[in-house]
Amino acid sequence: MGVGGIGSDILKNLILSGYLYIDIVDLDVVEVSNLTRQLFYRAGDEGKPKVHVLAQKATSHFKSVRGLEIQPFFCDISDFFSLYKKDPSDYAFIISALDNVEARRSLNGVIMSCWAQGKPPPVFLDAGTEGLNGHCRVILPGLTPCYECTMGLEVPDFTFPLCDIKESPRTALHCIAYAKFLYEMECESVPQLPCQRAHAIYQLSLIHISEPTRQAE
Repeated sequence: MGVGGIGSDILKNLILSGYLYIDIVDLDVVEVSNLTRQLFYRAGDEGKPKVHVLAQKATSHFKSVRGLEIQPFFCDISDFFSLYKKDPSDYAFIISALDNVEARRSLNGVIMSCWAQGKPPPVFLDAGTEGLNGHCRVILPGLTPCYECTMGLEVPDFTFPLCDIKESPRTALHCIAYAKFLYEMECESVPQLPCQRAHAIYQLSLIHISEPTRQAE
């Protein structure tokens, strides 16, 4: 579930580990920022569904692997099981490489519902990154705490992935965060009063805010 930076690498590792029947699910399309940091995606793939590109490229790259079947599903995670008449018990394990908490909670709910109904639940593996931080956990339904059970243990983190705040800032806070990053890279060694430092970051953020507008023109 999720075929971004982590998900595409997981697919490669699964194939190299001998797994032949793999379903991949994602609703995202390839963007320019994906080309330098995610496996298999190349120039010319922009705008295409990630799952379709990944299934085709991985199958072609590992053409020597006999019996390899990668099924792409271009849909929202929350709709996958109902839309394609799938059940979590159909899988030995489900790997989450999603990029947001709500999608993880939705997936966790479906898997735990499977366990509650007495069906054999899959092993649930969850992985994610945020900036330079990351996590990976194994959830065994009925034996270990589920994703929802451990929600309160997560420490709030106000850092942002550099690729997001640089290439596609969506809020003023993203622009300020990137401006602070630039300031620390270029001006941190220059002695300044706190008010001067704040003004310098503010000016950098204004420049960053105007860049997407110029690119759009």
